[in-house]
Parts: sequence; structure tokens; C-alpha cells
Amino acid sequence: MKYPILSSTTLALCFVSLSHVCLAVDIQATAAITKVTVSQGSADVTRTGLVAVPAGEHNLIIGGLPGQLDLSRLVISLANDDVRLGNLRVRREDQQNLTGESQQQLQDQLDELSYQRGRIDDTVQSANMQIQLLDSLSSGSLGTLESTFSSNSITEMLSVVSSSSNTARQTIRDAQRRGSRLDIEIEQLRRRLAEFASRNRFSQVAVATVVLPTARDLEFTITYPANGARWTWLYEARLDTDSSFLELGRKVAVNQTTGENWQNVALTITTAHPSSSISPPEIDSLLVSLDPPRQQPQESRRLSSEAMMRTEAGASEDILVAAYLKSSVDIDSTAYLVDYQIPGDVTINSGGEQQIFPIDERRIDTNLVVRVMPEQDRAAYLEAHFILDDDVPVQPGTMQFYRDGSFIGSQRIAGFLPQEEVSLAFGQDERVRVEVLPDEEGSDGGGTFRRGAVDNRRQRFMITSFHDAPKLIEVVARIPVSQNDDIEVEIDADATPADQVDLDDKTGLILWSRLSTGTVPIEIKHYYSIRYPRDRQLFYRN
Repeated sequence: MKYPILSSTTLALCFVSLSHVCLAVDIQATAAITKVTVSQGSADVTRTGLVAVPAGEHNLIIGGLPGQLDLSRLVISLANDDVRLGNLRVRREDQQNLTGESQQQLQDQLDELSYQRGRIDDTVQSANMQIQLLDSLSSGSLGTLESTFSSNSITEMLSVVSSSSNTARQTIRDAQRRGSRLDIEIEQLRRRLAEFASRNRFSQVAVATVVLPTARDLEFTITYPANGARWTWLYEARLDTDSSFLELGRKVAVNQTTGENWQNVALTITTAHPSSSISPPEIDSLLVSLDPPRQQPQESRRLSSEAMMRTEAGASEDILVAAYLKSSVDIDSTAYLVDYQIPGDVTINSGGEQQIFPIDERRIDTNLVVRVMPEQDRAAYLEAHFILDDDVPVQPGTMQFYRDGSFIGSQRIAGFLPQEEVSLAFGQDERVRVEVLPDEEGSDGGGTFRRGAVDNRRQRFMITSFHDAPKLIEVVARIPVSQNDDIEVEIDADATPADQVDLDDKTGLILWSRLSTGTVPIEIKHYYSIRYPRDRQLFYRN
């Protein structure tokens, strides 16, 4: 599309008289991306431009905008207070031959991988032909060997044929493995190119009416949302068990496939989460009525309970982390969101490549605790406890765990709020032995109790620490929680009293806390009894 060009005559007319203004013209303006704010799943992209505009009313035309543009969230701002901004409209321009730099790079990568795949196919074909030739030679289909070669020569030849055949087959296997990996990479590149193609069929042009009292250089910004940008938290927790100090670091990984390259931009990471659901759900009255009880077959109940236990046991458990660390970036926080301004100019191309930026780090004094759950696991686990002493919450992410300089694993962590107690697990403590011993003393063998039955559970937990220094040992177990008025659960009188009940607000969880002394075992008596009708059967579930 061609736009009218300001001629010298037109410009001269603009200044003939102050009572006259320049005729309205279309003024082409270019705006480069200077600032990007990335949220979860999208980004707000800001372009900045400077253009000479004569006095009067004109159309400011800003082209090259993404094809998927939400006009309702398009914002144009002018730096001059006395310039009036009129109506704003957006029109689409076909870009059938548009090929961005990132798209061309992906196409070049795809061409190179396709070439490598072709060479692998040639290698496999050549190896197969070699095997066919060797098989024909060894089977005698190419002629009688005895008539041409001596017996020694034939033996040597057959040995070479066998070795060459094995080499050819190994070549095929290796080539097929490389080909499988290349096929995956090629398919990924094709999908990314298809995504580019769908976005680059057309671009958008914003047209804004501006009214200027005098001619000047007009500075403007245009901001719009772009889908296909995302960031995730990456954490590192490094524990020194001798000093109990924890070095906690936080990074952010950013990637984008918006179709636009971000070159030398000011990058901000925000915890704001745009959502289509911004109001609470409606709530209706809760009605209750009586319904005849429906008996579930006993076998079905057992299967259902077992299935539930398997499901819950297989579910991954998040551990919680709290740390707002000494910041290496500018942080702007409110009661509802936090913005992290990455220092310097940042370049992120629209190819999906991940870039990682350090955010902050801190050295924290922790309390080390050895936690044991004998009923579930005979191992002891080392934990570091501390309080998040800051105003900014920590969001979910992936944490890498290091103990005394050695990597011990990674895990998805859940978010944590300020002033909450943090518990980070750092793997098994091999210097703590856990034993579970059955104790039949005082048991009636689960017989009848008057008109009911009783199920006695008596176990002794023996925890022995082989550390040189005393260690705080926390032992966690469960007392069944009755879900029926006919079931009574009682802790036996000779059981070891718990130091904490309903741990973490979970009914029935109890905790004993002890300080180890040398290699003297810590003894915990976990005794309880369950009384229930003699004609019924107990079912346990989590």
C-alpha cells in the first residue's frame, strides 16, 4: 500500500498563516521493541518511536505489528501533553512472503537435519547391500569357492565375511538409533515452523489520529499483548551440614514463540496472572435430605479402598520452600504482585530457546532435623527448617538440591508465603538406623472384648544415631481416625506420649521429638487399640 508523501509545497502551506493548519496526511512511523513484561503465558510488548509531524490533524501509521493483535488491549501513549490523540483503528495487511529471521533459522536447521537424515538412509542402504553380498558369497550363490580357492583361503574368507557382516549390522543399528533421534528433532522443527507460518500470514497496522498545535518531533509508545511467552522459576538449595547454613539461589527461565524477536529490550518478569475468571463463583443454597442407604459389595469396597491407597501413594508430593533472597535485580512489589526488572538490555529471539537469568541469592541459618516415618519407610531423612523473613512470597518452581557440594536430586516445589516455616528435605541420612519391632506384651491377640472385637497394634520404634554430634530426631506416625460411631480408637496407657498431635493440621498424625545421645537408641512405644462390632470388618484407607 502506498501512502501520500509530504511535499515541500505542502509543508510550506502549513506555515503560511497561524490561522491555517496543514492538510491531513498519512505519516509513516517506525517503532522498535524497547520493553517487554512477561507474565505466565503471555507478554506485554512496548514499542517506542519518534517521528516528525507537522501541525494539524494527521494519521499516524505504525506497521509491522503482529497478526494476532487484541485491539481492546492496544494502548498508544504520547509524550507531549498538548498533542491530542483521536480515534484508533487497526487494519490487516497480507504478508504472504514474510519470513522472519527466526523462521529462516529454523528452516536452515530443518534443511541441515533433513540432509543428515538422508545420509543415514544412504548408510543403511549401503550396509544392507553389503550384507546381501556377503550372504551370497558365504552361501555359494556366486559360484563354487572350492574350485577357485584353497581350503585355507576359504576359511580366512569366511572369517572376513562373518566379521564384515557383523560390522555392517552394527552400522545399521547405530544408524537407526541416530535416525530415530533426528526424526524427533525434525518433527519438533516442523511444528515450530508451522506455528510461525500460521502467525506470519498477515500483519497488523495501527492507525492513530493525532492533532498537533505546532510542528514537532512526536515521541510515542505502543503497547500490546503477545501470546507465546512464558517464564518459570528455577531454584538452587545448597546445604552445608557442618555449619547448618543454606545457600538459596533463585533464577528465572524465559522463552518465547511470539513471532517477534526481542532485541536489546528492557525485560521485566511479573507475577501478575491474566485470567478470564476474575470474580468469585456464584454459590447456591446447600440442601440436605434423607436417602435410603446403598450397600456397596464388600469386595468392591475393598477394591475401591485399595485403589484409592494406590492412587494417593503414587501421587507426587510437593515440598515447600521459602526464600526471598538478596536481590541482584530491581524488585517492585505490591500486596498482590511482584515485578522483577532484569538488569541491562536483553535479547530473546522467537524460537523457543530458553534463557536463564539470576534473580537473587541468600545465605540462611537453618535448624537441621532428622525426620523418621517408620511405618512408611525404614530410612531417615535430613531436613532444614527456617522462617521466611520477608514480605514477598515464593512461587512454585523446580529446585535443585545439593548437600555438602553433592547433587542429590531435583523436585517440584510448592509456593510459600512470608513468615511461614520452611521445611526443605535433603535426602536420606545414612548415619541413622531405623528399626520397627513388634511388641506382643499386653496384647489379647485381637480377640473379643465383651460384645465387640478389639484390634491391638503395638510397635516399638528404635532410632539410633551414629553421628558424632547430637541430632534432633523427629518421629512421625499415625493413629487411625474413626469414621464410624461404632469404632473406638484409644491410645494405650503404656504408649510413649506424643509431643505433638494433629501434625500439620492432619487429624491422627502424631510426632515425637528427641535429641540423640551418642549411639544410645531412642525408643518410641506406638501402642493403640481399635474396638469395633464383632460382626463387622475394619477397612483402612488414607
